[in-house]
Amino acid sequence: CSFSIYFFVISGPLLASDPRQHNLQYMVYIGGLRAINISFNSSLHQRYYRGKLKLNTQGLVDKLFKWSSSTFSYGEIRQSTVFPRRAGRDSIWKNKRRKVRLNFQKNGIPIVKVVTEPPNNKQKILPFIQLAGTRDLVGAIISYLSFAGASGSCVRSEPVFDGKRRYNLVFENQAKVRLTRDQYSPYHGLSLRCQFKLEKIAGFRPKTERYKWMKDGSARVWLGRVFPNAMMFPVRIEADTNFGGLFVHLISAEQIFKGK
Repeated sequence: CSFSIYFFVISGPLLASDPRQHNLQYMVYIGGLRAINISFNSSLHQRYYRGKLKLNTQGLVDKLFKWSSSTFSYGEIRQSTVFPRRAGRDSIWKNKRRKVRLNFQKNGIPIVKVVTEPPNNKQKILPFIQLAGTRDLVGAIISYLSFAGASGSCVRSEPVFDGKRRYNLVFENQAKVRLTRDQYSPYHGLSLRCQFKLEKIAGFRPKTERYKWMKDGSARVWLGRVFPNAMMFPVRIEADTNFGGLFVHLISAEQIFKGK
């Protein structure tokens, strides 16, 4: 299999107050087939952050399912803690478009606006008490990766509300693993491996349909220090699905450093 050119742009030692931007590209394989392209972009500063996550199917999977999603988040960083202010998601699934926007109030509770709500939607409104202190998905990812980079640990739980579902991203069972370069990803070096699971709390379908796609609802994620003096990033993800093994590989990474 081929992969994109892997490159770094590094401009010397980074300081906590120096703004920087990271652009990463991933390839997802399902059952041995190239299935999904993922791009993750983040801009970090001592006092604020911006993040964007884009996914789109390709090849045979695209012909069968046709799915794309673009999710963004921006907000503040106070005392090394991520506080989202605005987030949203635009997605297309089988030619059906959905647009969700979240505005986080000062008390941390998000106000949700859903455009093109699916017909006959019987989704119950979640009690506000369950939403206080949650983050949107991209905000939670940036919070988690920043924590991993600062602490050198991949063990953590992140509370998430995506406008419909309330869940926790739980990472546990840490192990240090040295990865080698292969035909799928040129990344090599030390990494932290954690078992990942999605802890469902509210807004999901009945338990009878739980893990319909994922065999046991868990995955393994490897975090690596792709750039020095920066947060850690996923370099590999593996999971077992009913369609075969799922593998996510980092195929390119760029750091843009805007010093003073």
